[in-house]
Amino acid sequence: MSTKTEERKALQQISDIVRGLGSDSYIATAFAGCWEIAEQNIANDWACSMKDRAESAERKAEEMEVRLAAMKKTLDGTIKELTAATERATSFEADFYRMQVKWTEATTTIRTQELEIMKLKARIFDLMELEKD
Repeated sequence: MSTKTEERKALQQISDIVRGLGSDSYIATAFAGCWEIAEQNIANDWACSMKDRAESAERKAEEMEVRLAAMKKTLDGTIKELTAATERATSFEADFYRMQVKWTEATTTIRTQELEIMKLKARIFDLMELEKD
């Protein structure tokens, strides 16, 4: 097994070779980000790779897509419930308005009848006064 010093030296040699090809080379493009991972592996005794990170990111993205689909489903249900509640509220509001109209009509009718009763009482009183004379 190689030492950390030997690993660092090999990494430097490989890095020099790839840099020599130019930053726009196919190999340099393929190894973008890998140098840092290799340095961290050496420093921390890890065994991470760009492939591991990419697969982990893909798994997380898939998990997020599943969660997003569930959240969309919940949101759709909530929207349906809100729509139904809004329709009920609109119906209640219309019923309330109709009841206000009926209340106003009933109040008007009662007042009209009270006035008629007062007129009739006044006539009865007048008739009773006439009979006394």
